Amino acid sequence: MPTITLRRHPVKFYLLTVFLLASLSGLGMLFITMPKFRGDYHLGRDIAMVLGIMLILFGLYTAWKYVSNAPKITLDGSFIAFSSRIFKLSDIKRVEFQKKVIFPMLFDPQTRATVIYFKDGRQENIYENFYTNAAEIKAHLHQYILAGKDGTMEPAEESFQLYSGNPFFSFRGLILWLVFWSVLYACLHDDTSYAGVVFAGFFCSLWVVLNRWSMHYFEISDKVMLVKNHLDPFLKRSYDLDTVANVNYETKSRQAECIRLIFKDHHVEVFPAGTLNDSTWRQLKDRLQRAGIKIQ
Repeated sequence: MPTITLRRHPVKFYLLTVFLLASLSGLGMLFITMPKFRGDYHLGRDIAMVLGIMLILFGLYTAWKYVSNAPKITLDGSFIAFSSRIFKLSDIKRVEFQKKVIFPMLFDPQTRATVIYFKDGRQENIYENFYTNAAEIKAHLHQYILAGKDGTMEPAEESFQLYSGNPFFSFRGLILWLVFWSVLYACLHDDTSYAGVVFAGFFCSLWVVLNRWSMHYFEISDKVMLVKNHLDPFLKRSYDLDTVANVNYETKSRQAECIRLIFKDHHVEVFPAGTLNDSTWRQLKDRLQRAGIKIQ
């Protein structure tokens, strides 16, 4: 068996980690060093200092969580290593792919991972979004178990087609970031007040949360539909296509176009996807129709 070493993703791991650390730490330093906070307003200065320190600490905590949960993973011969933690492949009890797990952060966001259970009760999670070549190690684990070793396996990984738009240069993306940076620039200049900083932080956070609802995109295989979100890297919902009765395309006044999934048990899910253009919507419609789903 060749040696396989997982490579961290340049965007989903490195860029995301640096962005979160720089953004949170930068905002924290802004709270600490704003000129108005060095004046006579002791209460405002103290509150800003505490908020700034908390933001910096949360940025460091977030970066540490990302790094600690994306270790160097190597599969070599009959061993698999997670940094300094080394296991024999013969000690694997079972492996589950695309399993819903809780990412160990303060807010316990849900994501998907390959979970390896060992006979001694330990388990290791491979958060696939953090790596560019996670499929290689999964394929070899699959072959190892199918060769008659101990353990059980979930179905093989699906091949997905992406249906997405640009989160920065689509109409919705431009509106999101133009308003975000305009408000941030207007409120956080040299002569800003404590109230201006608080307003900027509150408004920009609320603006991102509101726009998150319209920033979904989709991946579809022969059996599964995945729903993801440009502003929430941890959101990943999975639906079996054979459980979907029909799909409605909806457009409401001044809102993003939506896809409404109506399931055979009458359960309904709605996902606005404002970054998709007309061509991508048509391609998505054709793909769902080929899967035998009625489109309205």
